[in-house]
Amino acid sequence: MVAHNIKFDFPMLNSNLVRGGMKPYQNDEVACSLIYAKEQQLPGKLIDLARHYKVNLESDNLHRAMYDVNVLLEVLNKIMKENEPDEMQYSLIL
Repeated sequence: MVAHNIKFDFPMLNSNLVRGGMKPYQNDEVACSLIYAKEQQLPGKLIDLARHYKVNLESDNLHRAMYDVNVLLEVLNKIMKENEPDEMQYSLIL
């Protein structure tokens, strides 16, 4: 799983998974683009990170869940094009 600011979403997501009888995610099963951005000294907010990578943004849709997912996907695609897979390191801080 990939998220931006996983520290915010992780506890709520896992709580809902457990409540639904599903297995919660473990730390090594998630990647956080915010942590990656901080490690690379890039902007921390998703909108600023998207602008950094020249992702087209529609102001009417910002901060809507599915739109943010698509923006994050475009950002991650651009990050992956810039880096060799073994050079990319994601970490999770809980």
